[in-house]
Amino acid sequence: MVKCNWGVKKECEKCNEEYYCRNDKKDISRFCSRKCLTSFIASDKQKKIHDVWKNESREKAIEAMRLSFEKFFEKTDGCWEWTGYKKSKLPYGNFTFRGKDLIASRASYEIYKGPIPDGLIVMHTYCDNPSCVNPSHLKVGTYLDNQRDKMSKGRGKVEKLNEEQVREIKKLLITKKSDRQIAPLFNVSASTIGKIKNNKLWWWVGIDSEITERPQVKKNRYPSLNEKQVKEIKTKLESGYFPTQISKEFNVSRKTIYSIKHGKTWSWVSI
Repeated sequence: MVKCNWGVKKECEKCNEEYYCRNDKKDISRFCSRKCLTSFIASDKQKKIHDVWKNESREKAIEAMRLSFEKFFEKTDGCWEWTGYKKSKLPYGNFTFRGKDLIASRASYEIYKGPIPDGLIVMHTYCDNPSCVNPSHLKVGTYLDNQRDKMSKGRGKVEKLNEEQVREIKKLLITKKSDRQIAPLFNVSASTIGKIKNNKLWWWVGIDSEITERPQVKKNRYPSLNEKQVKEIKTKLESGYFPTQISKEFNVSRKTIYSIKHGKTWSWVSI
C-alpha cells in the first residue's frame, strides 16, 4: 500500500490494476470497481458450484438431470416429442446440463437406462423419429450397426452403393485414380468417393475383409485447453491483446477466445 493525500494506493484483486481507496476503507477495500467485485463474486461462486458437482454421486446428478430433462417433452404411449432446442439441421434435440451440451436421445438413455458403454452410440431403431426421447424406442449399438440399420431402411447417403462396389472403389483408390475419375463409373459424386477414401463413409468395408473397428478420423484440429492456459488467455485479454493474436499463440480458434472472453466457456476460471 502507498499512502497519499487523497487516499491509499492498492492493487485490485481481480484485474491487478492500481487504484486509490479512502483511508477509512483501506483495510476492507479489495477491488477497484463494482464491475470487478461482481465479476470476482460470480467466478468464485461458480467455482464452488463446480466443486460441489465434482463430489456429487452419480445417482444424485442423474436425478437432477432427470428433473431438468422432463421439462421439454410430454410422456405418451408413443413417441416422446422433444420440444426443447434443436441446433442441428436434422430435428435431433439438444439438451444442456451443467454447461455440457448433450444430444437429447443420449441424455434420455443415460437417465432412464444407464451409462452408455464406451464406443457405442444411441440409435432410434423402433420409431426412426429423431425428435423422440422415449427410452423404450432407443438402444445402443456400434456405428456399424447404425449404418446397416440405415441401409436396410433405405436412408442415409450410402444406399446408392453396395459392399461389392465399395470394395471395387477402394481397389481403384489404391491405383492412385482420382475421385473424379472413379465417380462416373459408379454413378456417384466425387465427394462420395472422397468420403469413402477418408473413412467417413463405408469405413467398415475392407478390400478383402470386414473392418470391425473404425479408423480414426481427425475431427478437430484445435487441441483442448487446460486451466493454466485459460488463465494466461484471460490475463492477455485483460492486458489488451487481440483475440486473433491469442488464438494463434494457443493454436485455438478465435471463436474459442471470444467464448472465454464473454464468459460462455471456462467462466469459473479466474485470473
